[in-house]
Amino acid sequence: MVSLVVINSWGPMGSSLLAALIEKWGYLNIPVRKSGLTDYLLGHRPVTDPAIKKKFRAQFEAASVPSIHSGTSVGDRSSVLKKSLIDFSQIENEIIQLENTQFDNISELYNAYRSLYAEAAFYKQIKAEPGRHIELVVDGFSAFGDKSVEDAYTAQFDDVTFFHMTRNFDEWVESLASQYMVSPVRKTGFRLGQAAEEYDRYMESIDQLPGLKVDLEDLMIPSLPSTLSLLSNTLGERKTLCDLEQQEFDVWGGLTTFEFAFSKRDKIGKYLSYPSRVVLRTLCNHAQSKFGRSLGFHPFYLFEMAKYRILA
Repeated sequence: MVSLVVINSWGPMGSSLLAALIEKWGYLNIPVRKSGLTDYLLGHRPVTDPAIKKKFRAQFEAASVPSIHSGTSVGDRSSVLKKSLIDFSQIENEIIQLENTQFDNISELYNAYRSLYAEAAFYKQIKAEPGRHIELVVDGFSAFGDKSVEDAYTAQFDDVTFFHMTRNFDEWVESLASQYMVSPVRKTGFRLGQAAEEYDRYMESIDQLPGLKVDLEDLMIPSLPSTLSLLSNTLGERKTLCDLEQQEFDVWGGLTTFEFAFSKRDKIGKYLSYPSRVVLRTLCNHAQSKFGRSLGFHPFYLFEMAKYRILA
C-alpha cells in the first residue's frame, strides 16, 4: 500500500514547512520533487518511459554533493553550511537495478525510488512508515483541471490526502522577489505582472480542487495548535505542541529547531521598502495590463535588488 500526502503550492508559500510538520505523522519527507510524476499520472507518459528514473538519479547525485539545503528564508540560508544528504555510493548498485526494472505502475516505481533515498540518507534519522510519502507539487494544479486532479492521484495511489498552501499576497510577492534578488542567473528577471497573474490563477484554481487549505500563518507558533488539530483529525494520532517542541524539523533538507522553524522569517518590508511596496500595491490594484505592471515596478525592483546585494 502506498499512501500520499500531496502539498500543492505556487512559489514561496511554506509547503516545505508543512511537510516538516506532517513528517511527524510517519510520512517520508525528503527534498525530492520535480520528478515528472504529474506527466505519468495524467497519462502523458507510460510507466515504461525512463524520464522519471533519470530525474530521480539526477536528484540523488545532487544530494550526494555538499551544497546548501534549507527551506527557510533567503536571508537565513547565507548562514547554512554546505552538506551532503545521502551517500550515493551506498545505493548506486540498487539504482542500476531499479533502472533495469520494469514496473507495473507508477506508484510502485515512485515508492521504490523514494524509499531508496531514505535508505541512503545520513543527515537525519528516518522514522517514516513504509509506503507513506509527502509529494510537494510545484508545477501547479491549475494546469490539470479540477476533478481530473483527484482522479489522477487516486487512480494510482491507495490513499491520497490533498493540502493547498495559501499566503498573503504582499508577503508572497516580496518573498518571491527576494529569491530573484539572490539568484546569480535570475537576478534581474522578476516581473510583477507575471507574478501577480500566476498568484491569482493559483488561488482561483484551488477553490475548485479537493483538499484542505493551509495558510502560512497557520504554521506560525501562535496558530499552530489549531493546525495540529486539523492534521490530527485528517491524518490520525493526535499531536500537541508538547509532543513537538523538543524535536528537530527537516525543512527541505535543513534540520532546525521547533521555535526556529515555526517563527516567521520573512516579514513585509524585509526586502522591499515602503515606497516600493506602495508602488507595487498601486500597480496591482489599478494597472490592468500585465506588461504595464511589470514595466512600472521594474525600476523599483532593480533599486531594491542593488540595495540588498550591497548590504548583504
